[in-house]
Amino acid sequence: MRVAGLAAPAWWDPDGVSADEDWHYRVPVTLPAASSVNSTALVNVDFSALLTQLGVSGGFDVNSVRVVRPGGALAGVQEFTDSVYSGATDAAGNARGEVRWIVQDGGAQTYYIYFDIAANGAKSANPQTPINGNFERGGTGQISPAGWTGTRTNSAYDAQVRPSETVSVTDSDGSGQTRSTNGTPNSGGFAYLLGARSNSEPASGESQVVLTRTVTVPATSPGNLTVRWKPEGWDSADNGTADYDFLRIEIVGSTTTEVVGPAAGNYATRPFAPNMGTSAASASTPGYGQYNGWDMRTGGAHTAGMTVAQGAEPWWTYNASLAAFAGQTVTIRFRTRHTTQYRSWFLIDDIEWSVVTGTLGTPQGFGAQVVAPAAASSLPPGTNLSIRARFDARPTAATAPVTANVYDNAGTLVASAIRLFDDGTHGDTTSRRRHLDQRRLGRGRPNLCHPARHRDEQRLDGARLRARPLDERPRRSEQRPDPSRRAAEPRDRGQFLERRRRTVQRRGRQSDDREDEQRRQRSRQRHVQSQGDPRRGHPLLPAGRQRQPRRRERGQRQRQPAREPDLRTRQHPLGHELRRRGDGRGRQCRSAPTKATRSARAGRGRCSTR
Repeated sequence: MRVAGLAAPAWWDPDGVSADEDWHYRVPVTLPAASSVNSTALVNVDFSALLTQLGVSGGFDVNSVRVVRPGGALAGVQEFTDSVYSGATDAAGNARGEVRWIVQDGGAQTYYIYFDIAANGAKSANPQTPINGNFERGGTGQISPAGWTGTRTNSAYDAQVRPSETVSVTDSDGSGQTRSTNGTPNSGGFAYLLGARSNSEPASGESQVVLTRTVTVPATSPGNLTVRWKPEGWDSADNGTADYDFLRIEIVGSTTTEVVGPAAGNYATRPFAPNMGTSAASASTPGYGQYNGWDMRTGGAHTAGMTVAQGAEPWWTYNASLAAFAGQTVTIRFRTRHTTQYRSWFLIDDIEWSVVTGTLGTPQGFGAQVVAPAAASSLPPGTNLSIRARFDARPTAATAPVTANVYDNAGTLVASAIRLFDDGTHGDTTSRRRHLDQRRLGRGRPNLCHPARHRDEQRLDGARLRARPLDERPRRSEQRPDPSRRAAEPRDRGQFLERRRRTVQRRGRQSDDREDEQRRQRSRQRHVQSQGDPRRGHPLLPAGRQRQPRRRERGQRQRQPAREPDLRTRQHPLGHELRRRGDGRGRQCRSAPTKATRSARAGRGRCSTR
């Protein structure tokens, strides 16, 4: 897999390494140069495909998605919608969805989306403020969902978040018709309902139900406000009038602009009521009394150029320019007007503004760095190979340890599933500090050499190592380190401790050898003494079976009996004799107890110096 460098950029961790929650994967997102502060960034992400690209198996954690700014902090307003992908409703739990956030760093910046699998520990829900233009944040019946403020003049009016549903409605105070109405959102699982679907209209007048949201328009590249709505019911309204039932969608800033409504004056492309007109529908005119009759007469003929079928319940979309509000903080406002006959209601969904689309990059695993062996190093056959890696996040778990695979220069796998440890006993003396080690790897294995030089050759399970052929390896003289560089290079504590252990073992063996030699010398001295003193028997023969003097052969010199030991001579613990010099100066000389020195002592009575 591809791993992220430790400083490119530093891995985001909200509470410190190995503390609480740690994220293991991320993907960069590059925004276009036209993006500016307060834009809405949008990217559709298939996390299942990213995990496959990384070579990772495991269930995607839907709560793990986080958007991180180029400087390393979380984006203040962000969301991941699992039920929406590419602008359409998507099955929940299939590891893909829509990620949005409010841009805080303008221009061609790179943000990072962090994510994880459930096997690495379930993550808590995203604590950041959602955009919630699709009303997916909030439960059924909520009047003021996250980011929005809803009000109504009477509790009998609908002002609430609703799920996808089919509802049977009877127009008891108007046409008397009963219809099975379509409450499906534009995308996702929820939409916002305004008007009189659950009950007949309790009062007449403007602004019976109001829903608002405040946003800041980018100072540069302000883009558009996109609104989506669905009218349903039996009442009507007309261009330029303020009668009966209709919906107004407005941008309120330094000035107020009606995007959808009678003042906008274009019912054919932005219908603001279920029917067009101020009179009852007939064979000659459109109007109230039909269910979603649009611009049609009762016979089905269009009068304003619309093409939608009678009784259809489509979603409508309109893009309004925000250029006149660049740099301003404005209010997006939805409000309804009602008359207490012929019920009407409206659904709204997927409201967005100043959208810029990001481009996904290559996914990365959690920050890792191969510390040993050093890059471009070469090891002769049979050399023990130590692997050490550093990580920016919690690198291992009891059930899923970090492992390394080793490849030779031809790309052949020569060692696999080598577990790396962080317990302070496999090369690193301190446990749980994100330094993973495995010492003495590869004894007897040839061609285990330097790691990959390119990031894309590294692997998820540790480090991807490669070997150099024998004919490419440097000569022994070339392998010797430059003495002038030794002081500047960092010292590997693990190698230092290993050398010290070997030195102690070697010195211990030398001490044992000296003790053995001393014991042998004392044994030889006892033997010599027993042979030279006739009063002492042979130490290895029992009493009564002492060795008899050997018969002298013809021509052989008679052995001289041993002389009495000089009282001035004493034995050294190592078998050497120390004797005062005959010159009376108190100096000593040391000589080995050989046959020649015994003869000299016997003849002259003193030891000579050299």
